[in-house]
Amino acid sequence: MIAAILDAGCVWQPDMDRAAVTALASVPNSNDEYAGAIYRDAQGRYCYSTPVRGADDTFSFRVVLPTGTVLAGLYHTHLGDDGLAPLFSAGDVRQADRLGAASYILVRSRGIVLRYVPGRTGTMPIHRNGSLRTLTVSRGENLGVSL
Repeated sequence: MIAAILDAGCVWQPDMDRAAVTALASVPNSNDEYAGAIYRDAQGRYCYSTPVRGADDTFSFRVVLPTGTVLAGLYHTHLGDDGLAPLFSAGDVRQADRLGAASYILVRSRGIVLRYVPGRTGTMPIHRNGSLRTLTVSRGENLGVSL
C-alpha cells in the first residue's frame, strides 16, 4: 500500500482549511483521483501529505504520521460532472466519521472545495440507481474558494 508522507514543500498553517486548499491546489490536474492527509502538530498548526494517486474514483493509502503530529483530516479530488460529484460519498462520510477527522474534496468539474466535519456537517440519505439500499452522503460546506 502506498504511504502518504509529509510534503517537503508544505508550510505549516494556523488554519486547517488553508492547509487543505493548499494541498488540493498542489494535486496534478489529471483524470486520476488523488488523496492525502492533513496533519496537526502540537502547536495547533496544519500541514499536508504528498498527494497519492488513486484509480478512477477510488484510492487507498497508509498515512505516515510525522513525530509529534496527529491526523486532522483527509483531502481528495472528485472527477465526475454528474449530480454525485459535489457530494461526499457514503464511503467518504463513513471514513471521516470512523477516523473522527475532517474531509475535503476538490470537485474538479466545478473548481470548488467542500468540507465535511463529522458531527457538524449535515448528511442526507439517497437511493442510487433504483436500489432499495439507503446511502448516507453529504453536500458538505463550500469553502468559497475556486481552484
